[in-house]
Amino acid sequence: MAVSLLWACGFYVFVRFWLRDRVNRLFDQLSRRFCSLLLTYPSVSLFILFIGNNTIFSSLSLAVRGLEDVLFYLALCVMILVLYVLILSSTLEIMCRRRTEEELQFARQLISQQREHYNQTLDYIEQVRIIKHDFRHHIHALLNMDRGERTNYLMNLKRELDMTAEMVFCQNQAVNGLLQEYATRARQDGVEFTARVDLSAHVPVDDLTLCIVIGNLLENAMEACRRLTGHRFILVQARWLDDHLMMLVENSYNGQIKKNGSRILSSKRDGGLGILSIKRILNQPGDEFDVDYNDTTFTAMVKIVDRALG
Repeated sequence: MAVSLLWACGFYVFVRFWLRDRVNRLFDQLSRRFCSLLLTYPSVSLFILFIGNNTIFSSLSLAVRGLEDVLFYLALCVMILVLYVLILSSTLEIMCRRRTEEELQFARQLISQQREHYNQTLDYIEQVRIIKHDFRHHIHALLNMDRGERTNYLMNLKRELDMTAEMVFCQNQAVNGLLQEYATRARQDGVEFTARVDLSAHVPVDDLTLCIVIGNLLENAMEACRRLTGHRFILVQARWLDDHLMMLVENSYNGQIKKNGSRILSSKRDGGLGILSIKRILNQPGDEFDVDYNDTTFTAMVKIVDRALG
């Protein structure tokens, strides 16, 4: 009994102090089920050691067995402990490698979204240049028209400008560009798209954060709508309050949610990085991200604090 207690204390001290950092890092990254599995190993090992100690180190066994058997048993105990350390180290290495791969994939996604935002900015500059160029032609055309032709021409021009104005969702060009893109996609797919966005041209949140959050929310909403038939919709609401941005994206979906505990899993083949990207970019104190859903509607809610305050 004394030997078993000594082994148990030694095992605890070994794991508690020498492996403390490694165990804490590992258990923080693993699910509760896998942590329970790792805890089962030392429990079973200590039970086996308890039985072995009572068998080998009894008075009768020590009188019959030689020193070689005792040394072999002690070596076996050390091997069990070393095996557990190897299991922990291998598992931690696998988790770190997986985290590194996720970071690389996340970085690639950021680069892709930055490139997309850059292309949208170039498109906007090109559109402004074309408008300025066309405006001169409109002036020359109007100077050479009579009153009736001029009236018809201006009415047609107004109709065209009104159609263009319908696609202006807010004054922030980065957000407006994304909303225009997804509004066009929604129209092509037969999805009702509504945006109520009240954002000025200079919001104290960088364009990269805005594009990542809004882009991923809208991409997930479009993906959910594509799995439906019948009426489909996406509603985007955003408004800047005193020191933070509040955003809500609602969309129709098929009512099926995949979950692992409290974590919502993506139904995409690649596992989905949208929610992961949003959670990683919302890293300032006060940032919030939450979801709610019923049988027909999925709602994502985001709060982004003023980056100057953070």
